[in-house]
Amino acid sequence: MGNRQSILLVDDQSANLVALRTALSSLDVDFVDASSGNEALKATLNHDFAAAVLDVQMPEMDGYELAEILRDEPRTRSLPMLFLSAVHRETFHAFRGYQAGAVDFLTKPIQAEVLVNKLKFFLLLDSQRRSLLDKLSIQESESSLQSILSSMSEAVFVTTPSGIATVNSAAEQLLGYSAVELMGESIRSILASPVEELQVGEEYDDCAVRTKEGSEVPVRISISQLKDRDGQLLMVTDLREKKEDQKAREELQARLSHAQRLESLGRLAGGVAHDLNNLLTVVQTCSSLALENSQSLPVVREELSQSLAASRKAEMLVRELLAIGRKQVLQPETIHLQKNLREACSLLDRLLGDHIEILQVHSPEPIYTRVDPVQLNQVIMNLAVNARDAMGDGGRLTVSSDLLHDEKLGSRARIRVSDSGSGIPEEVQEKMFDPFYTTKDVDGTGLGLAVVHGIVAQSGGGISVESEENVGSCFTILLDSAEPPVEERDEVESERSSGVRTGTGTVLLVEDDMMVQRALKRVLERNGFSVQTASSWEQANELSRRINQLAALITDINLPDHNGIKVATSLREVFPEVPILFMSGNPGGLLERDDLPSTPVNFLQKPFLPETFLEKVLETCHLSLEKPIREAQ
Repeated sequence: MGNRQSILLVDDQSANLVALRTALSSLDVDFVDASSGNEALKATLNHDFAAAVLDVQMPEMDGYELAEILRDEPRTRSLPMLFLSAVHRETFHAFRGYQAGAVDFLTKPIQAEVLVNKLKFFLLLDSQRRSLLDKLSIQESESSLQSILSSMSEAVFVTTPSGIATVNSAAEQLLGYSAVELMGESIRSILASPVEELQVGEEYDDCAVRTKEGSEVPVRISISQLKDRDGQLLMVTDLREKKEDQKAREELQARLSHAQRLESLGRLAGGVAHDLNNLLTVVQTCSSLALENSQSLPVVREELSQSLAASRKAEMLVRELLAIGRKQVLQPETIHLQKNLREACSLLDRLLGDHIEILQVHSPEPIYTRVDPVQLNQVIMNLAVNARDAMGDGGRLTVSSDLLHDEKLGSRARIRVSDSGSGIPEEVQEKMFDPFYTTKDVDGTGLGLAVVHGIVAQSGGGISVESEENVGSCFTILLDSAEPPVEERDEVESERSSGVRTGTGTVLLVEDDMMVQRALKRVLERNGFSVQTASSWEQANELSRRINQLAALITDINLPDHNGIKVATSLREVFPEVPILFMSGNPGGLLERDDLPSTPVNFLQKPFLPETFLEKVLETCHLSLEKPIREAQ
């Protein structure tokens, strides 16, 4: 205990501490600042204060709680405490302060002279108290020290040259050792991470301690010198929760970055899809029409065939990019899952080769799900191709389906595609659904599994993988189950199967890209339709007033003045039941709008072959129960 008196100033605002020191500068004492209750308790271990000035409102431990702890401890029981508050002016708070053990409760602003005179009185009392403290026994002093340590939430170690002298209960809980087991041990014996030398007044954030069970706990260690004895005070803060929070934030940031990359890719694909698909529509339509010309030279027909094949590959690339960004247009329908999977597997024989055995295991219970069957087939194809590459020397591909019943999620249709290949390393599993990530040297684009993930996610399902090296991999897809459809086929399917390929009547074709418009008009006219064309909503609206009969409206969704939905809505005012065929290279969210015209409505994704376009037009013309021919009004 030194000869010079000291006063404890506690406030979580550094500006308030500076103001207090200035107001009390006339006192010939030392001031010790503390910005929290824990720091104040720590300060009482190294100082014998004449008085304490406490702020009421502080985070974690307010002034009332701090005063109650200090008042309960023998070593600080007689410490005079003055409360200062700029907020709590009601009498209730003053009484609460007195109950907590304060000798006075002052509200700001406070005259410096008043505060100085009050503290002078307590400094006088402290001089008398100091003379009494000399008579206390060492045992009482140690008891008080232990009591204060026990009230602190952080682990505390008091060390001397002979080793650990005192620990609190928080330290025992952190390490799993009792205080008796730790007595006399070197502090280095509990450190899991090497530290050359623990310096007084320093903080070590990148440390770890080893528990009795042998596990390592990340901690922060701060070291202070004991004032009244030869030793040090180590405060050890458990950082496990902080590290876990940091890891969770990093994982969340990684998922966010991944989602942002997908969104950026989707925006990029969506931005070029409309124009690129328009160009591909022209290439495919013109190439197909030229191939139908029997007078074309064989070398010309070969070149046209290669041009058509290249355009189809470009079309698939655009669709894959849209699938990754979850921007492609799905045309879901209720399907019999086992039947659809059998049809998909029937196409795998030539794709996989004779060295791959295909095994199907399907539940006898009929399973129905609502999904785009074409997209589902693409998922199975992509997974099968990856499995083939993993089974270079041959193996078995198993495609199975069953129905899962979950109390929370309901019934789910489950598809499993497994192989007996080389398996997927764990580090690859973490990235394999990322776009453009591939382990193939030359031929891999890195789109296959990204497309699979995008299609499944956009279909409202989920996909997971289990894999073991040199054993194989199993991809599991979960989709919502659905009720069986009321009708398996409609009249359009029967007409399509009968080979009807020609149309009659007048159709209105609205397309702003003139190359696409001319190509589609040729297809329609060559197959029996009379065609009226427009390139905008205004032209289409004007034409509709002059047409007497109309078999169908065929319109692109993206137009320069209005979208195709506006065209269809206007036309329905003249022809209320006219069937509508929307086309688009990338419709965005237009097909999900609430103002979409009611049925009969159909949709065709660009690009497409002439025969596909013609089939969809014929199907659209027969969507209504009776032919929608109306007199112009």
